[in-house]
Amino acid sequence: MTAAQQALARTRGRDGFSPAVPALLGAMAIWGGSYVVTKFALVAAGPFTVLWLRIAIAAVVMVPLAWRQGFRLRMALERRYLIFGLTGMALHLGLEILGLEFTSASSAALIIATAPAVTVGFSVVLLKERLSVLQGVGIALSVIGVVLITGAQTSAGYPLGWLGNLLVFGGVVMWGVFTVQARKMVVDQSWLVVTTAATVSAVGMVLPVALGEIAIQGAPSFTLSSFASVVYLGLLASAVAYGLYNLALKFVGGSVVGPYISLVPVIGVGLALLVGETMTALQLVGGATVAVGVWLSHRGAPSTA
Repeated sequence: MTAAQQALARTRGRDGFSPAVPALLGAMAIWGGSYVVTKFALVAAGPFTVLWLRIAIAAVVMVPLAWRQGFRLRMALERRYLIFGLTGMALHLGLEILGLEFTSASSAALIIATAPAVTVGFSVVLLKERLSVLQGVGIALSVIGVVLITGAQTSAGYPLGWLGNLLVFGGVVMWGVFTVQARKMVVDQSWLVVTTAATVSAVGMVLPVALGEIAIQGAPSFTLSSFASVVYLGLLASAVAYGLYNLALKFVGGSVVGPYISLVPVIGVGLALLVGETMTALQLVGGATVAVGVWLSHRGAPSTA
């Protein structure tokens, strides 16, 4: 049986039904929609208020589930979870949401597509993994794609689009650090316990910043649609989607998951265009460059079969 056939076999349960594919499609659809949804939430509240509400809702959902697997509130104060919460929740999500204040959802989705290539780069630097020539070329092309997207002429509605794009890319960099940390931490703890501890840590970190933002800008003015957007981000994008993603990982490996992750920017851009956003030719070229770079970095990964 080939490696591809083995991967396919692992996606099927005893009755022949595989929960991996619908779980992955569900997670990618939720994450793909999060960029447009975040734009709706930012109409009513500042970026750090939106961030705090998102992770607080997620924590409320995850804590009771993680408690059964050994999570305790004191874990959120441990150094490793504080660092995990800082990089993966506070900085990763914070920079992305802040960036969406200045740039379009379509540009953000294209830039976030670099995440797999950026993660490979950090795996080489921090985990001393070997870098193939194809992976090196892929990472370089991904960065070039970000430069093209950032340098594209923005519409009148985003005069500081370049700043927003750089902030979003900063969030991608934090995701790379977060992912490398996760590979080390889930060895002796379940993914749910680790993620919950990091999320609870981030809730405490972001709260003072969110309160300061409210003190300066005033209280949020939520409408039904903007409140629903925040609930979507907390309940679906931060809790349900991670649950679906990790459910899929019980049946398939990273090599199978990789192509599905590429659906996130496709869905994100598609939804952004549906709500009226436009894209320039240079943005499209940059997005295509990122896609090729991510494909090469995935293609060049050493086989684990």
